[in-house]
Amino acid sequence: MSRGKERKSFQSRLDDLHYDLTHQYRTNLKRITIAFIGVLFVSFVIPVFLVQRTSSVADTRINTWYNLGTSNIQVRLKNREYNAKEHFMIMQFEVKNEMPDVTNLVTDKDIDFGFATEPKQRLAMSIVPTSNHTFTAVVRGINSRYHAIFVNLRDGSLGQDNALQSGTASSSEDSTMQFVVNRNDKIINNNLKFKSQQTYAVEAIDNLITEKKNSIKNANGRIQKLQDLIKNDQTDLATLEKNADDFVGGKQVDNKQTKDQLLSEIVDAKTQINDENKKIDSFNKQIDDYKNQQNGIKNGSIKLQKVWSN
Repeated sequence: MSRGKERKSFQSRLDDLHYDLTHQYRTNLKRITIAFIGVLFVSFVIPVFLVQRTSSVADTRINTWYNLGTSNIQVRLKNREYNAKEHFMIMQFEVKNEMPDVTNLVTDKDIDFGFATEPKQRLAMSIVPTSNHTFTAVVRGINSRYHAIFVNLRDGSLGQDNALQSGTASSSEDSTMQFVVNRNDKIINNNLKFKSQQTYAVEAIDNLITEKKNSIKNANGRIQKLQDLIKNDQTDLATLEKNADDFVGGKQVDNKQTKDQLLSEIVDAKTQINDENKKIDSFNKQIDDYKNQQNGIKNGSIKLQKVWSN
């Protein structure tokens, strides 16, 4: 009887050992499986989120003038904002020829706009003329998966065969230019709203007026530095005159050369001040012209060009 109990006790210990080994095996297998899945996740899933989300082409500089190939037209991109919720982008452009002024009208016959995305998306665009040579581009249908927006500009007198394709550089041979706006969280503005053409026009001219005022401020700063230079040179001249009797021989020659140099600097500085004042007069006249144009847009006496849409 005791031997039977011993056999059962031994068998029970074997069963317990088998259970422990089986349980340990299953636990280790589960750990290995989880670790393997983790490695797969790190190797294949995470890189999807880390993949490059911009194009291989560098952004075009903001507020920098670019020649439209061999034509007389120059273009600059002044601003761009993207509403990621509503999937549209708004850009401001300024266009001029080699003789820019506020009365130099640029029309849809002078320049063509085209837009493309990487990767390719179906877009709708409107070009809103906002003054004689400023334009607001409204591009719709840009979902959040885009890497870059390509803005292709062409001399309007050219045929369609010379259109610039996305991803290429600008060409001076066929009078084309491409602006690149890469995906960038800094340009996201989900409060961005569509506005009327008149509102866009008034705001565009406000920006032009602000630029001219800044130019006047900078010119005044240069004038102040030139006036300080003249003042210092005049002080040095007075000192040389006061101590003229102390100079003899070779020192008299040095003294005269120094005086001539100071007098020359004063004449040059006065000429530069005169030039800066002429620039300020020109800037003020442009501001007056802009304000008159702005008032004409507000009261309807100046008719804006029609919006260009695809």
